Amino acid sequence: MSKDEREKAISMLPKDGFIRVGKPVEMASRDRVLLIRKANEMWQAGDITAAERIFVTVNYVDGLTRLGDYYYSKQDFIKALTYFKLAKDEQRVEAITLQMVQVIQQWLQE
Repeated sequence: MSKDEREKAISMLPKDGFIRVGKPVEMASRDRVLLIRKANEMWQAGDITAAERIFVTVNYVDGLTRLGDYYYSKQDFIKALTYFKLAKDEQRVEAITLQMVQVIQQWLQE
């Protein structure tokens, strides 16, 4: 790999780090509900990043789906796909995957 290729690859890394995709944190359901409520308040206030951290940490499927929709609307399809996969939303995962395949097919035909 050339120096230019390495620099290009590094520049493509997310500026805010990687998304946690391991096991969700185990906690009492009462604590989980309180965190989800707080994340929903943050979401409504426009603090997407803070809400995102909580939704991922507690594996809140509705929140993960909303994040997928949010990033899809921002045309960040890789992030959207990641959140739909975490939410186990196979229908949306398949739809985005098919769109990506179509783009790759177009590239190959050019």
